[in-house]
This record gives sequence, structure tokens and C-alpha cells, in this order.
Amino acid sequence: MLNAPVLFLIYNRPSPTARVFEAIRKAQPRYLFIAGDGAKNTEDAQKVAEARAIITKIDWNCEVKTLFRNENLGCGIAVRQAITWFFQSVESGIIIEDDCLVENSFFSYCETLLAHYAYQEQVMVVSAMSFQLYPQKKQDIAQSSYYFSNFSQIWGWATWRRAWEKLDFDMIGWDEFVRTEKIKQITPHRQAQRFWIQYLQSYKDKNPNLWATRWWFSVWQARGLTIAPYINLVSNIGFGSDGTNAKSAESWFANLPTHPIALPLKHPKSLKVWVEGDHFTYRAFFNPKEKCAFFLKNWLSQYLPLSLRLILKKTWKLSFSYFIGSSSKNKI
Repeated sequence: MLNAPVLFLIYNRPSPTARVFEAIRKAQPRYLFIAGDGAKNTEDAQKVAEARAIITKIDWNCEVKTLFRNENLGCGIAVRQAITWFFQSVESGIIIEDDCLVENSFFSYCETLLAHYAYQEQVMVVSAMSFQLYPQKKQDIAQSSYYFSNFSQIWGWATWRRAWEKLDFDMIGWDEFVRTEKIKQITPHRQAQRFWIQYLQSYKDKNPNLWATRWWFSVWQARGLTIAPYINLVSNIGFGSDGTNAKSAESWFANLPTHPIALPLKHPKSLKVWVEGDHFTYRAFFNPKEKCAFFLKNWLSQYLPLSLRLILKKTWKLSFSYFIGSSSKNKI
């Protein structure tokens, strides 16, 4: 049985909700909190009711609390209020949305790390998600189960009340963050710095209801750290036309494979951020100008003869230095 409290965020998608609930059911948390936003209209109400019927399937001994809204608040306000409600009752816990199918070992991973870093203020997020797709890139990494990142992924995650209290939902500190160039503390790569400022500015201006981006900024503003596993522990099964923000089923992020993490966990010797791992994540998944060129390079490196690869490597450095951040003009 799982001792760490779990908050399950649901809405109007009964099918993925049922799949994610089964993963929670296997872990059998002692304390289960379920929160759901209200229906937008009459047509939506039936799906909301079907998703909420999940509580009738709780067949293990646990304390259950629910926060089911009658009105629709939108995913930004509804999720923010639900997490705040959660931390009014607990000091730390696991948060799972209805489209985040976690691997079974995720729960023990979170429970261990919530206890291990309970009093380490700098550590603010425990994430299930890993973008480190190429094992050969990890062979020289110190013997540990996870690394520290500046990217706060929230598809299956855990945190502490002390961290959530630092949420700046309205991004009041954004102008100062930009003015003082604090982005340089997040990444040393100039192109990445420009990208992230534009990325967050866009979401701040155009999508005031997206809570995850505001949480990401809040962690940056507090110079907090995120724990990320080397092995991916979550698959987002919610991409599609009925998704709130994840509309494309062909997205690079959709249905990533998962694998169990070895237990007991091996802890890093320091809180140092793996800068190269973060930059890999940025290049391969976030910046659309880079990821196609990046994956083309990796595909060619696996299937072409060495002699031809060496020729292409020289050409690559000359032709794509701007995109892969390898030229001197992109360095601090």
C-alpha cells in the first residue's frame, strides 16, 4: 500500500480516466484525493458524470476526499485550486492527471524522493517524465537513478506544500525575471535563452489559463530544481481532438514508451543540474527549428558508414551550427 497521498485530476474523458485509475488502483494509496472541473454544457455533463463514477470502483481501504465543481472554471483555475485544496490537507503528495498513464514503479519512486528531499528547499518537483531517449548518452553519467533538471515536467509528478506555495500564477515576477536576465541561470546557450523567453512570453500573453507554464516559471523564479528519471515513467494517452491543450495525436510527446525504474533508487551525490541533458531536451523536443535537424543527424549517424558520416559531420557543423548550438556565436 502507498503511503504518499495522491491527487487525481479528472474532467470529461471516461476512457483514459479509467486506464489511469487502474494504475492508481494497483498502487492502492492510503489517501486518495479526486478533483474534477464542472461541465461546460449539457452535452458535456454526461461525460463528466461518467468520469466521476470512478469513485464507485475504489475497492481498497483508503481515505477518499473529492472536490467536484458544479460550474466550469477552466483548466487553469480548476487545477490550481485543486492542487491548493490538496495541500491544505497534506505536506507532500503525488499529482496525476486523467491522461497521464504512469508506470507502476512511479509511485515508489515518488514516495522515496518526497521523503528524501522533504527538507531540501531547492528541490521543488519530482517528475515522471524523461526525454533522454538515447542510452549511449547516459553511459558516462554518475551511477544514479535520476538527475536534476531545470525543466519542470508535470505529466505525473510530485511536490511539497512548501514548493507549491511559491506559485506565481499571474507571473507578477516575469518582467523582473526578463530584465535581470535570470534566464542565463537556466541555460548557458544564447539561442535557448531567446527561445525560452519568447516561449513563456507567448503563453503569458495568449493563454492565461495554462497553469503548467506558470508553474514552470514559478520554479525558475525560485531557482528550484526538478528531479527527472533517466528512464521515462509516464505516457500521455490524451493526445487527440478532445484534448484541452494536446490536440495532435501525431505529436512527438504522445504515447511515449515507459519502463520500470530500478529500486531501491540510487541518489546523485550533489544537486548539480545536468545541463547537457536539459539542452538535449530543448533541442530534441521543444524548439521546432532544431528538432527535425537534430533527429535527422541522429538517424544518419546510426545508418551511414563511418567514412561518409565523417564527411557529413564536417558539413553539418558548417551548415547547421546555428541550429545545434555548436558555433562560437551561440556560446556565452
